[in-house]
Amino acid sequence: MVIALLVIFVVMIGGSTLFMLERSYRETLSRSRTAVENLAALLERQLAIVIHEVDLVLIDIADELNVDDLQGSAKLEATLREKLKTLPQGRNILVIGKDGHVLAAARHLPTTPASLAGTADMQKLSQLEASSTVVSGVLPLGHGDYGVVALRRLINNGQFMGAVIISLNSSYFDQAIQPISVGRHGFVSIRDNDLRWLARRPSRPDLIGHALQSDTALREQVEHSREGSYITTSPVDGVERITAYRVVKEYPFIAIVGLSLDDELATWYRLAWIYACFNTLLLMLALAIAYIFWRDQLTAARLIRSQRELRESEEQLRLITRTAPFPLIIVAPDDWSLLYLNLRARELFRTTQDGLEGLPVLEYFAEEGERDRVRQLLAEQGSLRDQETELLRMDGTRFWALVSVNITHYNGLDSILIAINDITERKQLEASLLQQALTDSLTGLANRRGFMAKAALEVQRSRRFDHPLSLLMLDIDHFKRINDSLGHPVGDMALQALAGSCLRTMRQIDVIGRLGGEEFGLLLPETGAANAAQVAERLREAIEALRIPLQEGDPLRFTVSIGVTTLKASDGTLDALLIRADQALYRAKNEGRNRVVAAA
Repeated sequence: MVIALLVIFVVMIGGSTLFMLERSYRETLSRSRTAVENLAALLERQLAIVIHEVDLVLIDIADELNVDDLQGSAKLEATLREKLKTLPQGRNILVIGKDGHVLAAARHLPTTPASLAGTADMQKLSQLEASSTVVSGVLPLGHGDYGVVALRRLINNGQFMGAVIISLNSSYFDQAIQPISVGRHGFVSIRDNDLRWLARRPSRPDLIGHALQSDTALREQVEHSREGSYITTSPVDGVERITAYRVVKEYPFIAIVGLSLDDELATWYRLAWIYACFNTLLLMLALAIAYIFWRDQLTAARLIRSQRELRESEEQLRLITRTAPFPLIIVAPDDWSLLYLNLRARELFRTTQDGLEGLPVLEYFAEEGERDRVRQLLAEQGSLRDQETELLRMDGTRFWALVSVNITHYNGLDSILIAINDITERKQLEASLLQQALTDSLTGLANRRGFMAKAALEVQRSRRFDHPLSLLMLDIDHFKRINDSLGHPVGDMALQALAGSCLRTMRQIDVIGRLGGEEFGLLLPETGAANAAQVAERLREAIEALRIPLQEGDPLRFTVSIGVTTLKASDGTLDALLIRADQALYRAKNEGRNRVVAAA
């Protein structure tokens, strides 16, 4: 009887150990799969940000160009060179005309074509949408270098006028993969839709621009789904990895991250060894105890079972606190009071466990309406994923985060699990890039895009409250003569002096912007026709009195012509104001310049 019980006991211990190890193995693989999928999603966002920087440069160049620039000039090439400096590892920037001839280039390289006229690329380019930026797959750029090309069409009055093209070395995309941590034997790579490598870490320069025919596993995965994960042996280095991929939206790239299976299972291997040793000792002890105290084996079995259940409970808690690589919060479902937060969450909120425990987490949403929205969405959907929201730290500072919420169990009770990803730096970068896209680099004023956005809001406000509003259009008289006789640097000084004079004359509520070339717009809220004409005359006199010292000869003097108009009840949009002000401006030009003319 005792031997039978011992055999049963041995089988139970061995089976329990195998079950726990097998479950731990599955959980480890599941956590690793989740981690590598999250890293692939992060790489996709990093790549989108890197491409967005190029998109903003293309938009900026397209906005600053006018019809005269498309004839080609040294100034245009100087502008392209300045823009190229903003793109590390940017290879070149080209402006081509509608006939395919290259009008200007930031750098004149041996590989720079003189014309794309008559090529299939020009036919495709003329059919693209005007507002889109197109990015190519991996291409050879000459001299053994590989990279990609991004382009944007130039449109004037609805007509295709050409395109701006930026070529980027493959090393430009290293900034997208550097922040991704994949351990000692992992890898991060960006490949195009034909599986040609664009960037990879660890670095393999021999792979860039090429695809491996033996990489069948990835090809099969991409053909069936735009994102996913799988386990495979790499054809590059023979390492078995858990690999996740995401096909990037809107661009012809695939973000791929791989974590070494051996690295991910290292802890499990150690755990298996510990369990084996522990259970061997436990079985030996059990045999000794059963031999000596065979009459008490029922009590001993109960004690061992209790110890095993306690170990399982403690291991579950340790797994929660040890493996979460991101801020993690567990709250009660009724009042969202805090039950647990891990080390990353304490660092993020700059507090201790005692500093938040028991407090409603809803108090740490920056906006009250956002709290209600998150609770409502959770009630409707049962879970949330990557919701952008602004949160408060214990010291009152704000930060932006991606919040994911799921229903879970904690200590045997229903609970809510909240995962947080701090995206403050990304939001600040987006705001900075947006400000650069709306500002004229020469004068510091709003560019045409920025002026039109602000002015449209003022027009809506004036129409809503039936308040007066006026618009001034300024143009430097004989500006081309200044550029031709004194040079473009002096012309730039004139533009900057005009901008300064406008800023000194205008009020805080007024909106001013450089609309293009030597043309400026000044919107005057709460200003009727008579007052607008007075402001225009005062501004004209101030500019006429300007004296700009030059290195040689007399100081530069110049005048402006100004067209003035006032918002009418029949004006549907800002365009009506701009048309009338522009007509008045040209009347001022035709009537002799250096004067103010009000629209009829």
